[in-house]
Amino acid sequence: AALESHRASTAAATLVIAGHGEGGVFIDPSSGRLLGLPAHNGIQRIAEGGLEVSFCGASFLEPRALDHLPKGEPGCLLRDGLVPLLREGAPIHTWRSAGIHLDVGTPERYWAAHRWRLDAFPGVRVEEGAQVPPGSRLLAPLFVAEGAVIEGPADLGPQAVIGAGSRVAAGARVSEAAIYGAEIRGTVRRQVRVGGAQVTFG
Repeated sequence: AALESHRASTAAATLVIAGHGEGGVFIDPSSGRLLGLPAHNGIQRIAEGGLEVSFCGASFLEPRALDHLPKGEPGCLLRDGLVPLLREGAPIHTWRSAGIHLDVGTPERYWAAHRWRLDAFPGVRVEEGAQVPPGSRLLAPLFVAEGAVIEGPADLGPQAVIGAGSRVAAGARVSEAAIYGAEIRGTVRRQVRVGGAQVTFG
């Protein structure tokens, strides 16, 4: 539907949007036309007012939407590509997704997305293929993915995601954490760990 909407328009680009508030993207709610985007120094606006929404990261672009992107070096579609088009008055439209969009641009927001998922499916879920030995203490909400290995009795949860490839040592305690492909010993709380990298939040 989003592609059909873009093809039916004369827009240089169509952005897929969701929600409202704190997204830094402003639209005309009646037409869906873009009115403002995040720029180097605040919001680049072509008109005041409008509804603030979130950009989901998906877009449909005509070749002219790429004309302002830097050649041979990294660039930002919004800042380098679409903000100049806004200044030129080129039509940029939006299409609203009915799905759920969660911004995961910071560790806190990344964890909030995990919390949302855990809250949406409460309880203890251990996928087939996960190794969880007897004697482990499992507290909801908890998700243990296929391929995760709990090496000995451990305390898991509440509010924990143990992803595939993770190994949790006997006696470990994991709560309020998202673990992917990491080796865990001791106590882990309010952390996101991916492989050898970790971020503590809150």
